[in-house]
Amino acid sequence: MGKHDREIEVKLLTQGYTSLPAVDKIVCGALKDLVQCRPVIYGCATDSYYDSPEDSDADFVRIRELDEPKNPHIPAEVTAKASDRGGNVNRIEMDLGIESASQGNKLMALLLGDMKGRVTKRYTVYFMEDQDTTVSVYKVFKDKRVFVEVEATSLRRVKELIAVLQAAGLEFVRVEQSLFQLFVKHVPMTTVPV
Repeated sequence: MGKHDREIEVKLLTQGYTSLPAVDKIVCGALKDLVQCRPVIYGCATDSYYDSPEDSDADFVRIRELDEPKNPHIPAEVTAKASDRGGNVNRIEMDLGIESASQGNKLMALLLGDMKGRVTKRYTVYFMEDQDTTVSVYKVFKDKRVFVEVEATSLRRVKELIAVLQAAGLEFVRVEQSLFQLFVKHVPMTTVPV
């Protein structure tokens, strides 16, 4: 989660790669010399998505079940995101740790209706200066594309980290949709140059 419940993040689609380990190796090499590069998390997450109520500003509500949680006492989280500034680069993100994804899904179904879809992804997360500056590499199951997300407390820092990854040889386009839009709502992907 970003600073002050804001997420400043750019979702990138790698060009010319379908192998998560290959992209991960390049990202790891590019980040290894950065000052204060912190522990890395590897794992798998299953996200269950729900539409937000019509009178809500939220784009969606998500229950995330982690196979390798940062805190073993909080193996899941509920998240709401709102694109209050017209896109996914700088938006509201509110997370709440929960003890059970199953119970979270039951509560969301009661409050919001049927689950709209599930997305499972394998990922690696690299932490930088603080918990709010990360580079994530992931691949959605049954999809050949490899994504990279760069999140920080400022767009300037996001752009600096993208430049580091590009200098290491990765080529990207920026994806304008969320995973919810792409894999649950099946909105066609639109990209822009980085």
